[in-house]
Amino acid sequence: MTRSPRRVSKRPSLSSDQKADETTRSKRDPLTREQKVEITRLHYAGWSQKRLSERYGASPPTINRAIKSAHDNGWVTITVTSKLRPAVATRDDELATRLASRFDTVTNLFVLKSAPPPQGDDDAYANWSDDVHRMLGLFLGSKHVRHAIADGDSIGVSSGRGVSQTIEGLLQENLLIQAQRVTLLSLTGSFEMRGQGSGLPTVMDGDNNVGRLAQAFGRMIQLQTTGRGIVVSPQDKETERGFLPWVRTPPNKAIVGVGVIEGKNRLMSKTAILDPIRGQIDTLERLVKESTRDAYVPCADMCNYLFFVKPPNGVDIAKEKEAEIRRQIDELNKRLLVIPWEKLKAAQAGVWIAAGTPRKAAAIRQILNDGFRINALCIDTTLAQELDKMD
Repeated sequence: MTRSPRRVSKRPSLSSDQKADETTRSKRDPLTREQKVEITRLHYAGWSQKRLSERYGASPPTINRAIKSAHDNGWVTITVTSKLRPAVATRDDELATRLASRFDTVTNLFVLKSAPPPQGDDDAYANWSDDVHRMLGLFLGSKHVRHAIADGDSIGVSSGRGVSQTIEGLLQENLLIQAQRVTLLSLTGSFEMRGQGSGLPTVMDGDNNVGRLAQAFGRMIQLQTTGRGIVVSPQDKETERGFLPWVRTPPNKAIVGVGVIEGKNRLMSKTAILDPIRGQIDTLERLVKESTRDAYVPCADMCNYLFFVKPPNGVDIAKEKEAEIRRQIDELNKRLLVIPWEKLKAAQAGVWIAAGTPRKAAAIRQILNDGFRINALCIDTTLAQELDKMD
């Protein structure tokens, strides 16, 4: 008897990706590629792995592997949009022109539009302030400072959010700066700091900002750093020039920060390096709170060098309270490794400042009235509006 030949159906050929997926599925789980993609989508839409395992009849470890597989094979792309992404910088040239006509020492004034500050929530205000400084710094660094660096410049680098974000703005450009014979020098000792809100990552003050800025250059440059923390003993302070020898010949340009002395200021932070002067800091903070802090902040810093802020018109502060604050400022400045105010004023080409929030208005006005040459001042509308109100 002749046997009929067996009829075999030919299976369609599979691509290498399909074969790999089928092999993986047969060994580990029953899920198809399409199911893994859908599981991943639902996972990032908020579904728990338990709920997904119930829907697909698979164990939680299988669901976890499905999500990892979708990632590893490139079947899904996850885009994370951070709330810290700065708003698009929009200039208010009308307000800038009006203010510039009153500030003779400012060569370039930029006013960037910002939302009004949140009310009644310190954490929300701190996060808003971080976002404002990021917007200002990125604009100043990328749109102005980068293109104002020239051969032979000696550039001082301070601390603070505005400074670190200005440096980030410089680094956004793919092309390296080709200026020759450039020196970067730290204007202050270092200590660990954070943004005022919870969002910005921990950054390092002083020397580390110098190192970060050095990455923007495509040629050999000279670095001068302190290698020291910001607090020094009274004996060390007497030999300050041994730590900051370049103060004899100040930089011709400087990127500096301006802060007001209140709870969120870096000099008010609880970092251990400030412990030797903790009592003096607490005394200053108490004095500030006891004065007219609600009307204005009577103490500020530039490059961590403290200075008294005169009250704006219409605001009074008791003479004895002012004298106490000034005394405490003098005592603290003796313990801080910083470039003195008068030496910084000698920067021939001026300083670059990115500063925001209305609380800094009196401090900024003090700097402008004291004869500092400002190469560029980048502020937000809330600060600009406060400055506009002042005589």
